[in-house]
Amino acid sequence: MIQLNLLPDVKKEYLKSQRMKRNIITLSILASIVAGALVLLLALYVHGAQRLARNQLQNDINKSSTELSGLSDINKILTVQDALATLPSLHQQKYINSHLFDYLKVLVPNDVSLTKVDLAHTAGNTIKINGFSTDYKSLNVFVDTFKNAQLAYGSADHRTTISPFKDVTINSAGKSSDPQKPGIEFIVTVKFDPLIFDAKSENPVMQVPAVTTGQGFIKTNNLFNGSAESSTQPQGSAK
Repeated sequence: MIQLNLLPDVKKEYLKSQRMKRNIITLSILASIVAGALVLLLALYVHGAQRLARNQLQNDINKSSTELSGLSDINKILTVQDALATLPSLHQQKYINSHLFDYLKVLVPNDVSLTKVDLAHTAGNTIKINGFSTDYKSLNVFVDTFKNAQLAYGSADHRTTISPFKDVTINSAGKSSDPQKPGIEFIVTVKFDPLIFDAKSENPVMQVPAVTTGQGFIKTNNLFNGSAESSTQPQGSAK
């Protein structure tokens, strides 16, 4: 049996293009259907599921608000929580005045005793010191100790050293009227750098260099009472 191909090549190409056209149309229709389905699902999610979720969340918020409103002393609880939240920042801003006791252990010589110490941060950062010394020389050493003192603070890797006391003023100095406390009764005012009490000053250590103190007082003979006793007068305020 002999078979003859009666379709020319042009006819074959035409049929092939027709099949390809139908396939493309079919795929386009399927893609459009899939895209439409996705758009529909997204629309249902946005306008349906999300709205339901928002409504559920709002209902939960309203329920929780109602429960909180029904609690007794809720305002006090919230006030305490707000106060606790501010404690860390307030701690960084506070002064640690207890450091003064550690500083005085270094600054006060053995022959000087203190009777009163007033520390003021609002009045120019001053320390007013009342006390007794065995003599004017001891008082002079006490004053010079403050003037030459240094404070080191910071981490172990980075230490900073400052002169913590700006002015040391002798307000008064004279022989004690208390027979139980012989010697020199004095009042000294010291202006200090606020860093020495700052909570952010890490590991503060007061240091006194080994220096020879100056002569803050001179002795003059009393020429008018015929006595050989000498009186000691301060030259003035030590600053």
